Amino acid sequence: MDWKAFLSNNKDSILKRWLEYLLDTYPPDTQRFLKIQKDQFANPVRSIFQKDLSNILDWLISERDEKELKQLLDGIVRVRAVQDFEPSSALSFIFELKEIIKEAFMSKGSIDGELKATEDIYRKVDRIALFAFDVYMGCREKIFKLMADEAANRVSGLLRKKGLLSEIPGWGKSQANNIS
Repeated sequence: MDWKAFLSNNKDSILKRWLEYLLDTYPPDTQRFLKIQKDQFANPVRSIFQKDLSNILDWLISERDEKELKQLLDGIVRVRAVQDFEPSSALSFIFELKEIIKEAFMSKGSIDGELKATEDIYRKVDRIALFAFDVYMGCREKIFKLMADEAANRVSGLLRKKGLLSEIPGWGKSQANNIS
């Protein structure tokens, strides 16, 4: 059996283990909520995780275009980027997929005959991780830009309030851009 067929046939169990691993990266109270509350409206984070992990597995099995991969990673990585995780912890779930697939092969007694297949899968999982890192960094850059803009607005507002900064009447952005 080729590795794509193997993953397709075992997708549900692999997905279940992968989601379980991801949820286990959270503190105990959060884990309990994420694991118990399965309603997509009461727990949208779990819903995003489950949908995105499933889509990533589908992508891995079907080997669709890599451009599509960033879109598939966006939801889950965006959630992880705004949470209090180190970058390595935020994206560790991707690398765990290798171990989960290896365990699935071993449970079927087929790891020896699938060495070449696991190398191919591992290479593709590494590729997923690289794309996830790009998405993660893009999200973090947006967050830091928003924080910097907010800090600048606060400082500007305080300076105006104290009379240390004022607008020049009739001075618009177009005039400011003409000054070099």
